[in-house]
This record gives sequence, structure tokens and C-alpha cells, in this order.
Amino acid sequence: MSNPSRITLKTIAEHCGYSVNTVSLALRNDPRISRQTLDTVQKAADELGYIRNNLASSLRSGKSNIIAIIIEHAHNPHYTFLIDDMVALLREHGYIPMLLFTRNSEETERQMLELTVSLSADGIILFVHGGKEWFSNTLKKLSIPVILIDRGIEGLNLDRVCVNDYEGGYLAGEKLASLGHTRFLFLAGPLFIESQIRRQNGFLDALSRYQLGKDCIRFVPFDTINEAIRTNTILEMLSPIDYTAIICYNDEFAYYMMNTLRQNGYRVPEDISICGFDHICSSMPYLPPLSSISYPKDRSLAQTVVRFLLNRLERPNRPVQIDEFPAVYYEEGTVGICHDKKHHTDTDQKE
Repeated sequence: MSNPSRITLKTIAEHCGYSVNTVSLALRNDPRISRQTLDTVQKAADELGYIRNNLASSLRSGKSNIIAIIIEHAHNPHYTFLIDDMVALLREHGYIPMLLFTRNSEETERQMLELTVSLSADGIILFVHGGKEWFSNTLKKLSIPVILIDRGIEGLNLDRVCVNDYEGGYLAGEKLASLGHTRFLFLAGPLFIESQIRRQNGFLDALSRYQLGKDCIRFVPFDTINEAIRTNTILEMLSPIDYTAIICYNDEFAYYMMNTLRQNGYRVPEDISICGFDHICSSMPYLPPLSSISYPKDRSLAQTVVRFLLNRLERPNRPVQIDEFPAVYYEEGTVGICHDKKHHTDTDQKE
């Protein structure tokens, strides 16, 4: 069975006896069209099931009202709340948010950028994943506004809204070292992402003030963490537990670690302290408390990102806008004093 023909402006015009131009103006609520004509055309469009061809309209006007939000995934609640706020704000300003997921794939990221351009999107809000040279070159060549959120790209001068990740890493290191911790497990983010690099550098610099170096830290790569979560082998990944503090790239990782440790008899923070990033328990009060790094609660990443985008759309040649929110440590009871004790290994059994 063949698909029904697309309902066009010509279809509506033939149905109600007006010209195509009159129908087009009426569907855009042009003030030159009488109320009677507006009502007649809109009623015909509804009866026929007309859906506006946004691509054709954007080719005529040069404006699609589409804003692409490109992100690797949304299962991290930090992203979920952030995206929800941005979508609401964009819609308030008459824009149509288009959410595109890359699933941590550089090839998919490339495809999503190409799709965004092909659909004549007015702007892009980008959670950066790609770190390759082609990615930076592609962004440099785009003729539409791009706002980077959460992460920057070294050497690329684009509007950006983020948290001071170096300061965040430093705060985590300073807090733990000041409480006497000297052996750490660092659960890393993607190695080439700026936020991971800056958090790690800040953490290391804080420890150096206490004469602690890299040799007191075991780093676990991002892919290893995700694989342990996927295969339910988190305890094996954590072993040997010869450290007293865990620092996690995000709260999502931190909750997986904390739940696993508690299920196996470890006490947090009495046996092991845990610090995350994002402080999602402030938005999801049903989650267990988790000490974490985030930005001031009186600031809004979503509002700042949308404001930067609107500014760029209004004045394409304005100077680059950068807002780096200060980092804040939120104490929620999962970081405590390091007590002298026997460290458990992967063969130890908790009573």
C-alpha cells in the first residue's frame, strides 16, 4: 500500500479556494490577512492534517528555530536536569530543541554535527566528547553559533559555560589530604576531555602541598569503570582495597562504588571516604547523601548557556563569552578522617 501524498500549501489552497500565497501568509498569522480567512485556512489545515515543512521554510527564511543539543548520553542525572532546564528555556524563546545522542562515539558525533548543519539548525549546544583534530577543525568551519557546556576544547575560542574543574579537583584533594588520607583511588573520566584533565591536575596539585605524589594514587580508566558497571564486577575493580579514599569523576560513578562497598560490609566514611562531582543529591533528595563538588546553588548553568546562545544569535560578531562558575565542596557525610587501621585487600573478608 502506497504512502499518502504529503499535504502541502497547494493542497490547502485547492481545498479552501485561496491562493498558495494567501494560505502561506495565513498559516504564519500575517496581520494583512483577515480573521475570517485565517480561521478558514487554519480549519482546512487541521482537517487535512497539514504539518509544516520546517526545512523548506528555513530555506526561504534562513531561520529554522531549531537548536541542537548534542551530548553523549543522558543517564547521568546531572545531564538530565540540565537538559530539561535548557529545553524549557529554549521553548520559552520560541526555539525547537533537538536532542542528539552520540553514545561516546566520535563517528556518531561527526554524524550528529553533519545532521545539525543539514537541517539548518540556528545553533548548537555541545557537550564535547571528541578530542581529535578533525573535530576542532569542523567546529571552526561551522557558520552557526556553538555554545560549549561543561567542557572546553584546548585552542578553540568558542562561547563556553562550565565549572572551574581545576578548582574542583583541588578542593577534593585538599579536603581529603587535610583529613589525613594518603592513599587514593581515582576513578577517571575520558582522558582527552578537558574537565577530566583539569580535575586530575587540581587534585595532584593539592596533594603536592602535603608532600603526596602520583605514587599514592591508583588511577582507574574511564572505559574500565564502565565495563565493571556493565558486567557487575565493581568489587573486583576496586580490589585490592589498600586505599582510604575514592575520588570519582562524577556522582554516578561514586554511587556505584558506595553501594558496592556498603553491600560488602565496608563503612563509608569510617573505612573508606568517597567524593564525587555534580552533587546530584541536591536535586534528587531521595538519593543517599554524597559529598561532592559542584557549583554554587544560586547559579544556573542552563540559564547562562541559553543566554549566551541568544546573545550570539542576536550579535554573531560579539566577543567570545566565557563563564567559569566557581567550584564548591558540599559536605554530605561520605568524607571523613582517615583512621590508622589495617587496610583490606581483595582477599579480606569483612565481618
